[in-house]
Amino acid sequence: MAARTYQWRRGVRLLLPLLLALLLLALAPSTAAWGQQAGSSVKEGGPADEGLQTAEKLSQSFRRAAEMVRPSVVGINVTRPMMPGIGPRLERDPLTEILREFFGEEYFSRFFLNRRPGQAIPYPEGAEQRYGQGSGVIVSADGYILTNHHIVAGAEEVSVRLPDGKTLKARVVGSDRKSDLALLKVEAKDLQPARLGDSDQVRLCDWVVAIGSPYGLDQTVVHGLISARGKGKGPAVPYEEFFQTDAPIQPGNSGGPLVNLRGEVVGICTALFSGQVGGQAVNFAIPINLAKKVMDGLKQEGRVARGWLGVAVQNLTPDLARTFGLDEKARGVLVSHVEPGSPADKGGLRSGDVIVRFRDQEVSDAQTLRERVADTRPGTEVKLQVMRDGKEQSLTVRVGELPGGVPTPRTPTREPSLGGTSHPFGFTVQELTPELAKRYGHSETKGVIISDVEPGSIAQLGGVRPGALVLEVNRRKVNNVKEFQAALQEAREPNTLLMLLRHDQVTQFVFLKQG
Repeated sequence: MAARTYQWRRGVRLLLPLLLALLLLALAPSTAAWGQQAGSSVKEGGPADEGLQTAEKLSQSFRRAAEMVRPSVVGINVTRPMMPGIGPRLERDPLTEILREFFGEEYFSRFFLNRRPGQAIPYPEGAEQRYGQGSGVIVSADGYILTNHHIVAGAEEVSVRLPDGKTLKARVVGSDRKSDLALLKVEAKDLQPARLGDSDQVRLCDWVVAIGSPYGLDQTVVHGLISARGKGKGPAVPYEEFFQTDAPIQPGNSGGPLVNLRGEVVGICTALFSGQVGGQAVNFAIPINLAKKVMDGLKQEGRVARGWLGVAVQNLTPDLARTFGLDEKARGVLVSHVEPGSPADKGGLRSGDVIVRFRDQEVSDAQTLRERVADTRPGTEVKLQVMRDGKEQSLTVRVGELPGGVPTPRTPTREPSLGGTSHPFGFTVQELTPELAKRYGHSETKGVIISDVEPGSIAQLGGVRPGALVLEVNRRKVNNVKEFQAALQEAREPNTLLMLLRHDQVTQFVFLKQG
């Protein structure tokens, strides 16, 4: 019995592989057909294939944009003189000066240079020259090239490397520090100029390509998104704005083009910001529409003449509108200061006026007004419509030319309490002394100064800062604390306060309200 059972089990073991083989052969045609169908599904339009096709189309768009612009991108080398034996000194080259003005000294030193404000950078003893490099974009077939001001400022020699490898000496036609743009000229013909687009059409999250010479590596292409618009608007940089992009631009890309997927130049790369070495960088580019205006001025006159009224302006909020006797939905720009002897002063403009039209065009925000004034040719007579004491008036002003630089607001810091008379809004005032005037940069030696601001108070949230000089309270000029206290009692609305303050050369109205 045992022998028979053993033989039966042995037979099953021998037959089992044969049966499995026969089963696989029977199923093979259907399995192969299923595999073919599955493969056909992926190959001919499955989800994976659709994603691949989308990626390939995007790659083709980047490739086409780069191929259209690369023949117009050049590398730039400069040589600058440097006095021997200067030893350690503060870095004050053209780019850092522009960035200091743009971001403020403390912010710039901490995040761009990774050191304390005022800390020196050592230079080698006996050095006689410094070398720099950057990028540029050809804008005309006869040799005009657009680049950054900070690349060529103070340069003794400038040379340009063309896309075919040929190197030519370049002449600086003109350079504009405020926009950080410069125009070069090389003696050449039949160059391929880039197509200049319309930066007003650039939108958030648009794909862009940056081309340049990072670390001297010509024709390098990187890509990214437009991550923000309008960077730089405000008192520090009132006439220009930057695009912000996450395209990984490196040193040497400055002056090169920022290009949309149609192969049009929409910006000029200008600055790199990185919070720490090796960290994610944020990059800035100058909109090409601004660059066109600057380029035309540099080409015709070697400089850019900007219009100037001589006023400090700010946006009109509903609270400020009511305070100045207007409907809270009123639109316009509030004049907070008129510089004595300026075109605005000569034309009759006053502090507290609300500009509603400039050259027969409505203005609803301060930045728009600044840009329109800057774009007006100096010497032009313009009409202004203003609201004064609730009534509309018409003024004629002859636009002047913007002088020198623009004020650079100091980065807000917490100042020690100086004592004085405190107020429910969370700030303290005291008589201005010569020492305080010197500390905070005020030309006056008498008046009222904000000596302390309580953290988290209504005053701090409203923009009041220690060291601000109080010029007016509730539209009354104040020269001492006693006049300040008297003016407090004249608020048009209970528990409100309107002050005209000046801090770091910037004058503006501040409206505070309790409850």
